[in-house]
Amino acid sequence: MRLGTPLLVASLLILTGCGTREPVPVPVRGTVTLDGAPLPEGKISFITPGQVPETIDVANGTFDGEAKWGQRRVEIAAYRPYRIPPDVPKSMHALMKDGKENYLPPRYHRDSALAADVKASGPNEFTFELTSK
Repeated sequence: MRLGTPLLVASLLILTGCGTREPVPVPVRGTVTLDGAPLPEGKISFITPGQVPETIDVANGTFDGEAKWGQRRVEIAAYRPYRIPPDVPKSMHALMKDGKENYLPPRYHRDSALAADVKASGPNEFTFELTSK
């Protein structure tokens, strides 16, 4: 009987994952301001290395969605139309396309040091105060 007890305990630990849980998406919400005003529109991404980011729309300075719990790197982007400057020769237009450009400084997206500690059981409310300079 003594040999059966450790096997039973080991089996239960394997089935329950030894008490660890894989991060699952939980509700997150918050505000994003730029120079003290609500960010009109944009995207906020909660990033887990090696996984697809959870990206949520920002509208009128607020966001509301889901992200996996844990310590997350945060990137924020806001886009505006990009137009080919009038002084660019017509022969170069084929190489340049009208589109959108992220107008936030790289320190909020590509070089972001922003972070959020998303809790498994909230509340998960975050405030990001950005500056253009």
